[in-house]
Order: sequence, then C-alpha cells, then structure tokens
Amino acid sequence: MNGLAVGRGASQPVNRLTVVRDQSGDEMRSTSLLLLLTTLAAWPASSTQAGWPFSAEGPKRGTDEWYEMHAGDPVGQRQVYKFGKTWPIRPRPVGDPAPLVHQYHHNQYWPYPYQCADRASVEQFKHQQIANGWEEATTLYDFHFDMETQQLNSAGRERLNYILTKVPPEFRTAYVQASLKESSVTGARVSAVEQELAAVLGQGQMPPIMPRVTQPVGMPSANVNAIFQYRRDNLSPPPTLSTTPGTASGGVE
Repeated sequence: MNGLAVGRGASQPVNRLTVVRDQSGDEMRSTSLLLLLTTLAAWPASSTQAGWPFSAEGPKRGTDEWYEMHAGDPVGQRQVYKFGKTWPIRPRPVGDPAPLVHQYHHNQYWPYPYQCADRASVEQFKHQQIANGWEEATTLYDFHFDMETQQLNSAGRERLNYILTKVPPEFRTAYVQASLKESSVTGARVSAVEQELAAVLGQGQMPPIMPRVTQPVGMPSANVNAIFQYRRDNLSPPPTLSTTPGTASGGVE
C-alpha cells in the first residue's frame, strides 16, 4: 500500500521520497566537508599563522628562549592598577614581575650593568664637549683675515701655526668662518688658507679645511682696548682714596 506497512507491531509509515532526500543531503555534506579539508590541507601554513612573536604563543616559560626574551626587562617593582588607583604612586614599569632568578641577579650585581650605561652616556657627552672645544680653537674668524683682500693677517697666521703644531692629529682641521652675506668671501678665505698651508706643508700634507657657520665667542683685542681707553678718558672726577678718618669707606689717614 504505497510502501506503508500495516499491522500490529509494524514500524511507522516511511516515505521513500524522504529517504532519498536524506541520503542526497548526507552525500552533499560529505562532499563539501571533504573539499574543505582538502583545501585546508593544501593551504600554506605561513598564510594562516605568522608565528611568534606575532602569535600569542611565544616561547615556553622557563626555556632559554623565554629568559633571553625577558633579559632586558626593567628592574624593581611593577606598577599595578587596582581599585581605581595606581600602586605605587611613583612612576614604575608595568607588566609581569621579573622572574626570581633575574631578581636575584639584580640584587647580587647592582648597580652593574646599569652603572656602565650611565658612565658611557657621561663619557659620550664629555667627548662631544671636547670635540666642540677643539672645533672652536681651530676656527679662523673674520678678524683673522684682511677685510679687503681676504688674506690671512698676522693673527690668522699665528692661529694656523697653532693648529699645525699644538692641536692633536684627530682634531687637526682648519675651520673657516663662513660669510653669511657673500659666498665668494668664504671661498676666497678658504683659498687663502689652502695657499698658506701649501707653502708650509705641500699639497699632500695639508689638514682638512672646512667652512663653518659660526660667530666668535669673544671680541678682538682692539675693540676691548678701545672700550677701556674710552672709560679711562671719560672718568670725571678721577678715582681717589678717601683721607677722612672714620668714614664708611675705610680711608687711610
């Protein structure tokens, strides 16, 4: 009766069309799953996972790689945020606390190696200041040249002789103050220094010559002398010692 079983104890009615549909659906799902697995198996591993340190896995705690990764972590207490407050108040590093073996190393050898880095920074600053000082001492300024011919004057030749005889070889560079108004003036001064050095040492023995944008720290002695001369000539009345006894100035009787 159209595939229906009748009688006591017989199974429930079964529709043959439903059975065929279920079998077809199972086959389609199996085929789709097989295609998915095949695609994942053929997919390059590098495109699905970038690997450590871009993944969350990383080296296992306690391994040499893990200790190497945390070797540069800061020392001391970590700052944490709890109950709406930071503990402690003073600025401190954040993150996981240092492993116990690193804490022991910090306490055992403190302040090394951090003291070495502090000393290196001070030494770097000191050497930079030394280099700046020698650069200032080996600079030929405007007053070392004749203002008309741009040739070295007597003061300039004395400074050049000092550079050649007194300055250590590593700092033996002749700097020429660059003119901010005319570039031709700077070129003429550099040429004058080259000619002076070539006459003394020859072309193959000359130290480097470089223009430098700077201003002299002091002033020419002629200017200083003019200032003191003006003050001396315009003092009225001339200074005298008080001879009245008992004055606050403590004069001589």
